[in-house]
Amino acid sequence: MVTAGAEKGDKGLWGRGFSAVEQWFGDVWCGVLIAFMTLFMCTEIFARLIFNYSFIGIVDIVSLCLVMITYACLAAVERDDSHIKMDLIPERLSGKVSGAVLESINMVLGMIAVGFLLYAVTITVISLQRVGGVTMTIYWPYWPAGLFMPIGCLLYIVRMGVNLRKALSKIKQLKQA
Repeated sequence: MVTAGAEKGDKGLWGRGFSAVEQWFGDVWCGVLIAFMTLFMCTEIFARLIFNYSFIGIVDIVSLCLVMITYACLAAVERDDSHIKMDLIPERLSGKVSGAVLESINMVLGMIAVGFLLYAVTITVISLQRVGGVTMTIYWPYWPAGLFMPIGCLLYIVRMGVNLRKALSKIKQLKQA
């Protein structure tokens, strides 16, 4: 099976391995969680409508799922370039050395910013595990879902590193042309 990242030029065992992990977290796991949340919410709606019964802990479960989805799909969204962004200047400079340099600068700054976020969420997850933080209704621990925060940030930093490498090779190609 060829992953979406491998189709876009990730070469070698490391590139294919990272793309497989990225695809599993971003596409498969998030898809399963979204399907679960959809079915769970539909069941909740029908249970309220037909039986006048509400599941206990629905807000807790959906909140934990949303945390996992948000962080697990960061690298896949960056890989597919499917996030919302403003491309006024880079779009006009595409195909030029200055556009590739601007893209490289954006990647470096993004890696620094997400590095700070990685540090913060790692400290948060460690404190949640130490304190024993649990949800309010069903008393599930926060930290297993919270583990997706540093893992997702780490995958995102690696994906931005891969994109930075591609931007730097684009600069090299444009200078040679």
